[in-house]
Amino acid sequence: MKIGNFTLLEEIDGGATSTVWKAYDNVLRRNVAIKIASSDLLEIGGLKSRFLREARAAASLKHPSVVDIIGSSDYEGQAFIIFELIEGAQTLQSNDIDFAANAKNFAGMCDALELAHSKRFTKENGETLQLSLVHGDIKPANILVDGDGRFKLADFGAATFRGSGQTDDNQISGGTCAYWSPRRFNFKPSSSPCDQWAMGVTMWEFFTGTHPFLEDGMNRGKLAQQVMGQPPLGDVSRLPEDLKAIISKMIEKKPSARYADFSAVSADLHNFANGRIVTARRPSVLELSQRWAKKNRVFLSLFCLSLVSITMLQFAWQQSISLGNHAQQSAQSVIDLLTVDMREKGLEKRRELLDNVKEIESHIDSGLQPSPQLYKAIAQRQIRLNDFSSAITALEKGLALNPISRIERDSLLLLLGRTYIDNKRPKEGIRILQPFIDARSATDLDLTFLVLYNYYAMAKVAIAQSTYDAVEHAKD
Repeated sequence: MKIGNFTLLEEIDGGATSTVWKAYDNVLRRNVAIKIASSDLLEIGGLKSRFLREARAAASLKHPSVVDIIGSSDYEGQAFIIFELIEGAQTLQSNDIDFAANAKNFAGMCDALELAHSKRFTKENGETLQLSLVHGDIKPANILVDGDGRFKLADFGAATFRGSGQTDDNQISGGTCAYWSPRRFNFKPSSSPCDQWAMGVTMWEFFTGTHPFLEDGMNRGKLAQQVMGQPPLGDVSRLPEDLKAIISKMIEKKPSARYADFSAVSADLHNFANGRIVTARRPSVLELSQRWAKKNRVFLSLFCLSLVSITMLQFAWQQSISLGNHAQQSAQSVIDLLTVDMREKGLEKRRELLDNVKEIESHIDSGLQPSPQLYKAIAQRQIRLNDFSSAITALEKGLALNPISRIERDSLLLLLGRTYIDNKRPKEGIRILQPFIDARSATDLDLTFLVLYNYYAMAKVAIAQSTYDAVEHAKD
């Protein structure tokens, strides 16, 4: 069967007012979807003009979360709309498996509706108007899910333009009453807050599997009473608190209590999906602590490790103090014997290190091209001699060389930061080590980094102790 330039292949969906077909475009040679208005109803109540209005409204709205309208036609009195064919698409079904991913999907449709609500339209005379394109019939049946799981808003058949100064019956009675806001039940025209309400009801139904106001066998009058005066129905205990707060805010009875616009809804849904604080509710102190701990897992792990290390050292120190005098005296005789031997070997080692330093410096003085490796070698030997000031000077000379690679520079900086701390200059050490601490992630927790962080923690403790001593001195 053909209609215009299209061959109808198979029926996809059908209703009282229209039928959707999979069709083949014989001109562009591609598959499309065609929505054909019922011929028996085209002349009733301006249905034909309303039907074609969907095409004009949606065609002006280009967004990844909206089914793309290709065009419309009135072929031999048969009105139809051509739009993209989404292969394997299904209407929205309840799903609470992945809250974050689904929240982002809904955020995409909210972005599309924000675009629709703030769109500019050009009339035939060239005049540009700022009009709000209200969808008017948001519900699960009008949301398609493609093969990749992305949500797309469809069916703008009940769409209306707000701001034109005109009101038609469709603005008052159009759409599906199960998704009407209190304003719609008061027989007022559909508006942007009404779309937000309908999206909130749709999200509630999607995530919980139950409608927040409609029960089996409930008539329209009872539904109106429930919507306008009763709290939502159903069990939402499985919903995350932030997501529940977002949806609850969208279906507040008073429009002023809802989000200001769909951009605010989208922002909060992204906040929820990314683990950030949402504006719909105030988190508790415990929740804030948990969020901070999750965000700063590396720092927290290192802090706990340092705390455990300090606790163990303190315990060992206290245990050593509690040793009996007899044990100390017995050990002292052994220590005295070892000290004499170590002092002799220590002097030999010190002389050897001094000779190494002098040999390296003589090579530089005799014209040997200095390098970061040479200055690092000098600094390492001076550190072992506890000559930290000379070591700092050598490292600074190495850093002043040009050119110097990033790896060589980082190696000298790490040693310089540790040397500052050993030289009782913790503030300078922290200033140098801080960028390396900040740049590390959970995948970098190797032994080298733990040693580095130990120095960093020692410097923090030294600064804190210095501040405490200064305060105590001031008190005296």
